Amino acid sequence: MGRRTRTRERLIETAAGLFWAQGYAQTGVSAIIKRAGATSGSFYHFFATKEDLLLAVIDRVGAVLDAEVLGPAEAEAQPRDRVRAMAARYRECLSEDSTVFGLPVGHLVGELGTEHPEARGRVAGLFESWVGRVEGWLGEMAELELGEAGRRELAELVVSALEGAAVQARVRGELRALDACIAHVARTLDASRAGAAQALEPVRRTPAGGAGGVDWRAW
Repeated sequence: MGRRTRTRERLIETAAGLFWAQGYAQTGVSAIIKRAGATSGSFYHFFATKEDLLLAVIDRVGAVLDAEVLGPAEAEAQPRDRVRAMAARYRECLSEDSTVFGLPVGHLVGELGTEHPEARGRVAGLFESWVGRVEGWLGEMAELELGEAGRRELAELVVSALEGAAVQARVRGELRALDACIAHVARTLDASRAGAAQALEPVRRTPAGGAGGVDWRAW
């Protein structure tokens, strides 16, 4: 790896850590340059603007997600085991490298609002790729009689649950919420072995007061 490439990677890694620690708006280019041990000339050689660096950070998270989480999971022969391996590896990455998954990308884009549509679109693409991979694995599970729409919804649920639990883990400084989420995903997949597609749906109950609807606490 050449010196210039190392400098670029160092800038990206430094920015990821600072964006996570103090937010995008509160992180100045000069702070990133200083922490990375770079120069302003090298920064602007690689990134025309701070937002260009943000896009590179998002792309790095996506690349690591693919290489360290989704890719290894696909080595499992059974699709059910791929989902489990994905969840387990995601947990490992979260605890191993706070600069990779320590950056709450969804929260960051919320901070940016609508003024950075390219960054928001880049994150949307990252999540779409993740959901699509899980949906494909679920499609190989013949016992899941959910149909295309049902598989999509379940894939979105798995990804959203993992990411949401990861946010809780970051806030609390421990992985208990993520562990509980992973265990629930495993139980959901185990329930499907008996062909119980209904186990993947929330139980319909009548909330207090008699109004109809779904009591999501049944999960």
